[in-house]
Amino acid sequence: MLSAEDRDFYSNPGFSVSGFARAARDNVLGKDTAGGGSTITQQYVKNVLVGADRTLTRKMKELVISSKMAREWSKDEILEAYLNTIYFGRGAYGIAAASQAYFGKPVGDLTVSEGAVLAGVIQTPSSLDPEFNRPAIEARWGYVLDGMVEMGVLSPGDRGEAAFPETVPSDQLARANETPGPEGLIRSQVLRELSAAGISEQVLNTEGLRIVTTIDPWPSKVQSTRREATSKVNPRTCGPPWCPSTRGRVRCGPTTAARKVRVTTTHRRRCRPVRRSRCSVWSRR
Repeated sequence: MLSAEDRDFYSNPGFSVSGFARAARDNVLGKDTAGGGSTITQQYVKNVLVGADRTLTRKMKELVISSKMAREWSKDEILEAYLNTIYFGRGAYGIAAASQAYFGKPVGDLTVSEGAVLAGVIQTPSSLDPEFNRPAIEARWGYVLDGMVEMGVLSPGDRGEAAFPETVPSDQLARANETPGPEGLIRSQVLRELSAAGISEQVLNTEGLRIVTTIDPWPSKVQSTRREATSKVNPRTCGPPWCPSTRGRVRCGPTTAARKVRVTTTHRRRCRPVRRSRCSVWSRR
């Protein structure tokens, strides 16, 4: 990761003066590359705290916060936070999700070549997916491995033996993440409405938002309760399966068809018939 994004990460003060000057110049000239050249600390601040607006004000905030963070956080803490929030493409935020999205395995099982692929796609995830732009990501992959050799963390021999790894199909990931049934339809609709309101997928996955919908789960709970209550009703008596007061000698019938049994206090306490029921307790002759 450091080979791809910030080879001087452990020695820089959290920001790059030359990168800031270059970004300021490109903003003035209106270039599409404006905002590049940031350190890992600056990228984290941009993604999580100040946003990605291409303005000098935003860049100044990024510079100040990055400098303060470099003084108050250790380098390992900054790197960990960065790896857990950066976007890798395929809907994956964080190195753990990216490992599953591209190779279908935990981070600890990645090879050096696979890790170099993930480090390479960070630059422009939408255009560096190996499935759709293999030549571009292979060039970036080679750049990452060459940088590792320069940094002394990879031997030239291992670099020469490295082969570009195969990735899992992106549609396989989409099928695995698809939520079935009504919940999936609701989730898709909520995401569409959030996108229309200007809330991006990156904001949803990095800013700890809690989405509350107006969909009330109460009707489903009521139906479940009704089914449960129905299963406990004796179909012959329209009441409890067994009434200890009447020894089960109860039946349903019109309220004017026979003489009602006077329900004692004990019977009321034990049986507690359902209100608004047309069923009554009758005596047998």
